[in-house]
Amino acid sequence: MNANVLRMGFVLFWLAIAGMIVVRGMIAPDDWADRVGRNNLNLGLMLALALVGWNLVRWYMSRRRTVLQKPIPPQQIPDRKDEYIPELDFNKPPTDAA
Repeated sequence: MNANVLRMGFVLFWLAIAGMIVVRGMIAPDDWADRVGRNNLNLGLMLALALVGWNLVRWYMSRRRTVLQKPIPPQQIPDRKDEYIPELDFNKPPTDAA
C-alpha cells in the first residue's frame, strides 16, 4: 500500500473521530456530558484535530516533487576567473623565514 494513501486514510479517520465528538457533544443530554466531563471531550477533540494536522503535514511533505521540464543550461552561469593568491599556494616549497 502506498504510504500517502495510508496517511490520507489516517486524516479521514481522525477527522471522523473529531466529527463524532462534536456531534455527540451536541446530541447527548447535558447530564451525560457532565458525567463524562466536558473537559475530557474538549481534550479528545483537540487531540483528534492535532492528529489530523500532523498527518496532513506528513502527507504534504512526502508528496512527489515535479521535475523541471526544461533544465537550466550551464551556459547561463557566468564564467569567473580564479584569483591567484600567492600566500595560499601550498605547492611551492617553503622559503626560510627568519
